[in-house]
Amino acid sequence: METIAVYWESVIKTYGFQEACDLVLVNCDIREIGHLGEVLIDSQIESLKFALIQDIGSKMIFRCVVEQKAEAQVLEFFKDLEQTGIINGVNRQASVGLITFHGPHFGDRYGIAGAVYDALDGKINLIGAGFSGSVITLVMASREITDAKKLLSEAFEIPEYV
Repeated sequence: METIAVYWESVIKTYGFQEACDLVLVNCDIREIGHLGEVLIDSQIESLKFALIQDIGSKMIFRCVVEQKAEAQVLEFFKDLEQTGIINGVNRQASVGLITFHGPHFGDRYGIAGAVYDALDGKINLIGAGFSGSVITLVMASREITDAKKLLSEAFEIPEYV
């Protein structure tokens, strides 16, 4: 017999929300994921704020968020990479934002991703989301950051002093 202990607070605690606005989202289709990983490691692109790979049925999409000041450099890098055949269909979306947060028990309990989606309840159009053991990162249009923080603040407990 195995015993599993789970910490469960009535309202999920977080250390507060960090935000970044007016960033640029770069998307591309992945043709060779192994080669993309190698190239990204070697690229030393330091301006990536967030990156994820989405598996959408028959294709995979690489999405990354960068600061506006690095946009030209990053787009040039991906356009050059497109010439190698590793990726294709490079495009951008301006004025995206990130909300990042973590909490004291994010790694100890289940249901946190569900709580995020329930809080946003279709009111915020998420472009991307990353959930690790302790950190949540949400990508959305910059104009939706304030509303998203308000909705999340109603669902998660934020300490008075962070």
